[in-house]
Amino acid sequence: MERDVDWQSQNDAALFSALRERNEEALRELIARYSSQVYALCRQILKIPTDAEEVTADVFSELWQRSQRYDASRASGRTYILLLARSRSLDRIRAVQREKRRLEQETQVEQLPNQRIDSPEQTVHLEDLTRIVRGGLDELSESQRKAIKMAFFDGMSHPEIATALKAPLGSVKSHIRRGLMRLRDIVSLPESGGK
Repeated sequence: MERDVDWQSQNDAALFSALRERNEEALRELIARYSSQVYALCRQILKIPTDAEEVTADVFSELWQRSQRYDASRASGRTYILLLARSRSLDRIRAVQREKRRLEQETQVEQLPNQRIDSPEQTVHLEDLTRIVRGGLDELSESQRKAIKMAFFDGMSHPEIATALKAPLGSVKSHIRRGLMRLRDIVSLPESGGK
């Protein structure tokens, strides 16, 4: 009977095997065995105790939901759990950074009309500039347009864009640099070649 099993004496592979069978006692033992190490790692990476607590809970929730992902031939249970904790902590940092960039962009966009309310000419100029930039994006190559949109509208880092586009990092940087140079030329056309 499962009630007679001494879970503390079981190795990690046995605990993960029981976890796949939806055995809550096995999960409790893994939590007892590794939660302090997981929390310490999350705390070291995230710095904020509440974030570390949330990610620690997420790690053990993921173990429960996706226990079949563990492969004893590739890593010990401890290593797997700590790698999962590290990965989820880094995911949290990236999510927070993306949200911060998104909020900063929204704040900047919200402030633009307020800065131009006093001058109808400036408002018209901003609308023209926005139209030119949007049109300019359409004039870029598809790879330049995608990379720029991911970098500036989605807040993705260059390595994240390279992964998403399945392109070398150097190519992504080049697409963004050339695309921005082209946009600069397009945006400066009305002023330099004005009618």
